[in-house]
Amino acid sequence: MSNEIDFVITELTVEILTNNNMGKASFIFIDQTPNFPKVNRMLDQIDEKEDAFIGNYSISTTEITETTDISSLDFITH
Repeated sequence: MSNEIDFVITELTVEILTNNNMGKASFIFIDQTPNFPKVNRMLDQIDEKEDAFIGNYSISTTEITETTDISSLDFITH
């Protein structure tokens, strides 16, 4: 990546454990490298739940360039 901070398409896969179950959730969104603030917020939100625990998680990224197709992503402005 050419810049110190870049926006990338990020896929976060999280293994979520409860006292009774184990499941996986996957999220795709645009985040910033190298610190991944959205990933960290999502993981913190899961940690705040008293009955849910993060077993494992993985992050994969795709660099956004002028040829990257982002048409499948929804954009929400705040």
